[in-house]
Amino acid sequence: MALNPEAVRKRLETLKSAQGQDDLRVAAEQILDFLLTQLEELRVLANGYPRTPISSAVWTDGKALAELCDVLADALSSKGLPHQEELASRLAAGMACQVMGHYPEEIFPRVLRNSQCRERIDQLDDAIGGYEAIVADFGALELDYLLQENEELDQTGRVILTAVQHAAARLGEIQPERARQLAPFQAALQRRLVRMWTSPEGASDR
Repeated sequence: MALNPEAVRKRLETLKSAQGQDDLRVAAEQILDFLLTQLEELRVLANGYPRTPISSAVWTDGKALAELCDVLADALSSKGLPHQEELASRLAAGMACQVMGHYPEEIFPRVLRNSQCRERIDQLDDAIGGYEAIVADFGALELDYLLQENEELDQTGRVILTAVQHAAARLGEIQPERARQLAPFQAALQRRLVRMWTSPEGASDR
């Protein structure tokens, strides 16, 4: 099966126009099943990217699929289907990881959303795992330079820090025993984000 974002778009329109809970659940199941097969195909075609090269078509379709999963998650949230929203958000992160795994600004917000979804459906251990992954990857990817207050923070940095701040804050709330350990990191994030929103550049983005 080839990658087919257009087929996803058509199924998404079907879901949005579904009347009644039965039709809605059937449409949700159909698009989610299709996206699961698309993710498996994307894994094969991505072949460990960026360690190995891929075609521009695979990258473009993979990015489109991730973004369509974001839209689907929004639609499922508005329809009151939290378990299906969780799967859509997980698929969004999975698609993004295949073609944009080296862009934390694309991965962190999607992992954050999935963790928040998992909390809402009482999958707390999985939610914690997602939050921990975001915080750990911030260090592993050596993104600490984003906390340097003498450096200008662009939109990419803002997206990354906002996601990390939410993840660290939630970890401290869920696991109070870790709050003291996380406190210096959270304080640094908060200072940087506060300065961002009070700077002329940050204010202009509001």
